[in-house]
Amino acid sequence: MIKEQNEITEQEKLFLTLLFEVDEHGVCRHPEEAKLLAGYHKSTPILPLVRKLNKEIINRGDDYLALHSPIALNGLMNVMNNPTEPGSKIRLQAVIELLDRAGVVKKDKTEISQDAPNYIFVLPSKKPITE
Repeated sequence: MIKEQNEITEQEKLFLTLLFEVDEHGVCRHPEEAKLLAGYHKSTPILPLVRKLNKEIINRGDDYLALHSPIALNGLMNVMNNPTEPGSKIRLQAVIELLDRAGVVKKDKTEISQDAPNYIFVLPSKKPITE
């Protein structure tokens, strides 16, 4: 039986799980570390593995951003409540970037109001120019 090219093996699933697992500092693992913990040999090149799992890595990255959006919103509220705290500007930029990448964007409201009365002007017909 021929395997489909997009079929993910158990070892690759483990690699993906370990790649997005967070350490005690709240940081995801380095791909090389995840590769070794998943049971790949240290000489196994990482690039072919990442190329094969590219779509799955991107999907999990989107999920990861969505999962951490509430934390970013909490950070936004902290900056709003303490705008003079040192580093607020940098924190605000980071929050905006994370929310933007997670798909939380400003809503554009289009409001059309018409207070002025409508007038119709009737112009006389054009006369040919004679010289």
